[in-house]
Amino acid sequence: MADIIFRMVVIFFEFPFGILGDYLGRKKSYLFGAFIMIITFSSMLFVYNYYLLLLCWGLWALGVALISGTDKAYIYELYRDVNEENDASYIFGYFSAIQSLTFVISHSTSGFFYGIHPNLPILLNMVFSIVATIIIITLPKPPSETLKPTFKQVLTTTKLMFNDKVLRNVVISMSVLLMYYWTVTLIFQSLLLYLGFNVNYYGIVYALFTGLGIIGGLITGSMVKKIGKLKIITFGLLFTLGAMAFTGLIPDVWCILGIMILGFSYPLADSVLKAMLNENIENKHRASIMSFSNLISSVLLIFSRPLVGFFTDAWNVKVSFTIWFIIGIPIILSLMLLMYQVYMVRKSS
Repeated sequence: MADIIFRMVVIFFEFPFGILGDYLGRKKSYLFGAFIMIITFSSMLFVYNYYLLLLCWGLWALGVALISGTDKAYIYELYRDVNEENDASYIFGYFSAIQSLTFVISHSTSGFFYGIHPNLPILLNMVFSIVATIIIITLPKPPSETLKPTFKQVLTTTKLMFNDKVLRNVVISMSVLLMYYWTVTLIFQSLLLYLGFNVNYYGIVYALFTGLGIIGGLITGSMVKKIGKLKIITFGLLFTLGAMAFTGLIPDVWCILGIMILGFSYPLADSVLKAMLNENIENKHRASIMSFSNLISSVLLIFSRPLVGFFTDAWNVKVSFTIWFIIGIPIILSLMLLMYQVYMVRKSS
């Protein structure tokens, strides 16, 4: 129920908050989102019944809806202001690597802190949110905020989405790839249970998964420079599909390597897609379109995550990964076709 409420709130507010981010400016929206996170984690410390828990999940979703889209737009614009000669794949790759590193740390320590006191991990999240808010206050305004768009200009986002083939294909690819990748994270624990892993080793598996994500993010920029964006995206798509097959079809504990492959391959494609998306958007539409992409992913996840959960309960987790691999064949091939169309458009121009 908490997850359903979270997703529904994100779906309802994601795109409007993206528009707000373009209209009010990156820094204000980012700051407001971080402030909501402080309120969210502060409130979680006082949860004593089911309804307060759901309220906290709704607040959490509001903060996520405000920040997602705006943060990527903010990063891109600040980066391009000082590094006009470098490809944006570098910064999104580094961002993905840093994000994965924080996951490694949190996965490795949260159980320890929870053992000391159940509220301690939440308290630490609140402290980190306060620190993040202070840092955001000190950040400069990006160049886009000196040319503030009118509300009417910002509202042309959806029209732009349907009229620009490159933009449309990249947004669809980003959204569907995120859904395909993120869906199976729901059944990671089910897989470890199925394989008989000791619970003490769960953190190691998650750390390896996110650790390879760090490597994938760090090498993205240099790989793009050597072989090009579209080849890297294709590589990431195929390896993501292969990871599902490996996890579902390889026997015994060796199938865990599929999760590791997934952790490595997704940041490759996702970082380049984010760079391509930002390179084809004007500042006045940046946060709106990034949020629109996240909105599509959230809608798809409402159906996809319960679906793999159903497969796991009806048969077992290995069958679930195998079915998801089969479902993924037409999905990944379609995304490769969309990327080929992008290549042809860019080549002709």
